[in-house]
This record gives sequence, C-alpha cells and structure tokens, in this order.
Amino acid sequence: QVLAHQSIVDMVSEVLLDVPLAAYTTGNVEWKDDSRSDVMLVPGAHRHYPPILIEVQQAVNEEFLDRVI
Repeated sequence: QVLAHQSIVDMVSEVLLDVPLAAYTTGNVEWKDDSRSDVMLVPGAHRHYPPILIEVQQAVNEEFLDRVI
C-alpha cells in the first residue's frame, strides 16, 4: 500500500503538521463495528503529536462522515 511507505508518511505528516522526518509511523485502526481505516499514522518518540487518520474514499457522504467523526 503506497500510503504506508515511510516516504509518504513523512511527506504527509510534514505537510500537515510541520514535524520532523520519521516523527510518524503507520499503525492499525479497527473500529467498534469491526471496520478498518485505510491508514493511521501514529507518533513515534514524540507522543504529544496527534494521530493522523487517512481515509481513501470514492464518495464522501453523510454516513461516512458520521462514522469517522
């Protein structure tokens, strides 16, 4: 999966949060309804950084937004 490559993780986290390279790594996210998110980026040594959730959707609708929020 392209979004899980460390170079992409670094680019996304740096652009969104202006953090140093390798500040984030991929993690696993499973919701209460047993569905899974596409990519969850979690901070490494910098635990005070927020997690980053990436969802790839063909269509964004109210049901999707209710589930994510």
